[in-house]
Amino acid sequence: MCDPGDVHKVSLIIRVVKIPAGPAPEWVRKEWLRLEMKAWKMPPDGKEHNFLKGELLPNRGGFLVDFSHAIEVLADKSPEAANWFIKHRNMMAGNSLAFGPDEVEVLSPGNCRHIE
Repeated sequence: MCDPGDVHKVSLIIRVVKIPAGPAPEWVRKEWLRLEMKAWKMPPDGKEHNFLKGELLPNRGGFLVDFSHAIEVLADKSPEAANWFIKHRNMMAGNSLAFGPDEVEVLSPGNCRHIE
């Protein structure tokens, strides 16, 4: 059981309200608009990655979404955009996608999630 006060262990529901930054082509990033996904707050010591260039990026204090969940949600709207991410999956570090705090709206708190 986790402490609901620890925002890095509480799942949230987010809606993408702005085209997210990132290494994907703009046509792919536009497809995230208006999608709702389960997410959690990025830990303060977390890092973001430009997976096409292999660069570490500063933590924007945003939200992480499990890769499989994100692609499942994206595929319902745009199978082509989801396939772009699947094709480039092997270049990614980690199992999540990051969204900046200005790119999403938090719709509701979710449940505690176990973090090792």
